[in-house]
Amino acid sequence: MTVRTIRVPRPPHRPVGTALLHALDGSHPWGTASSSLSRYGAVHETVTILPPDTTPARRRWVSALHAAPPAALMLTLVLGCVGIGVAVPWHAAFGAPAALGAAAWLVCWREASPATRSAVQTTAWCSALVVDAEADAAVRRVRRIVHRLQRAEDGVRAGLLPASALQEEWRDAYELVGRLERLVR
Repeated sequence: MTVRTIRVPRPPHRPVGTALLHALDGSHPWGTASSSLSRYGAVHETVTILPPDTTPARRRWVSALHAAPPAALMLTLVLGCVGIGVAVPWHAAFGAPAALGAAAWLVCWREASPATRSAVQTTAWCSALVVDAEADAAVRRVRRIVHRLQRAEDGVRAGLLPASALQEEWRDAYELVGRLERLVR
């Protein structure tokens, strides 16, 4: 009987700092999109697009800004409970981590604010109970914007499109949503 050893390549080791940066990169470089469907058929679509010249470091600050409140809350609860377990007064056990979390959020807010102030956002919703052609068209428009951005992003990640294609699509979407935003005001 012959036994062969097969070597399976390991995935590349990613240092903790690199993994954290990868997590903070967010799901899309251009911003965020959300879609919800209610129990009675109301569709709610939102897209937020960061300025096309936003640096990767600034986008990470924007992601950290969104992650900071739940992370600070969890940190406060865990450290507070541990502090109480080792006989630290409750106000110090919960107050110090809460102050630290608030300070971290303020740093994230300060660093992310140039991108978040310049970001554009549009929201559309329609209901299955009330037929409204204008609302349906608005929802389709938001979906089309998101689809075009995601298609360009996927093409760049797959190597089928140059990075300039995503930048061009991103710039077009940013300008379009900016015009829509001004129309609503």
